[in-house]
Amino acid sequence: MMTKPLQREGQRLLLREWRSDEVDALHRWLGDPKVTRFLSWGSRSRSDSREHLALILAEQQAAHRTKYFFALELKATGQVIGDCGFTWSERKVAEIGYFLEPDFWGQGYGTEAARLVIGLAFDLGAPSVRACCDARNGASEGVMRRCGMTPIESDTPTRRCYALDRDS
Repeated sequence: MMTKPLQREGQRLLLREWRSDEVDALHRWLGDPKVTRFLSWGSRSRSDSREHLALILAEQQAAHRTKYFFALELKATGQVIGDCGFTWSERKVAEIGYFLEPDFWGQGYGTEAARLVIGLAFDLGAPSVRACCDARNGASEGVMRRCGMTPIESDTPTRRCYALDRDS
C-alpha cells in the first residue's frame, strides 16, 4: 500500500521521507563515532546503515506506521545533513530523536528539526512528545529546552528526559 510521503518545511530545513539512494547520507552520521558517542549502540558499519535505511523505507510504506524518521535536507542546497523523527510509544506518546552531522552542530539546525518533528507528531495525534539523552550530552538537552520541553523523571541517572504536552 502506497502512502503519501510526509514532509515539513522549516526556515532552513526540509524534513522529508528518506529515499532509497541515500545510504551515503545516512551513513555519514550513523558511521561517525563523534555523532554516536552518547548512544548505547555506537557507530555503525556501511552495511548496518544500508539495513537501517531499508527498515526506514519499509516503515514509510507500512499501513499502521509506528516509526517516523526523516532526512533533514538543507533547503538552500538539497544536502542531507541529518535525521530526525519519532516512534510511537504504547500510550501514543511520540518519542523523538535527532542527529546532525558535526559540521552543522551549534547553528540551530537541531532545534529547527526537533520543532518540525514535534509539530508533525502533534498533528498526527500525539498528546505528548518525549525525548531523552545521555546526561553528558548537553547540546541535545539544550535542544529539548529550546523546544519548550520540561524535565521529567528518568529511569536512570545517566539519562535526561524531557516532555512537552500538546496543550502546553
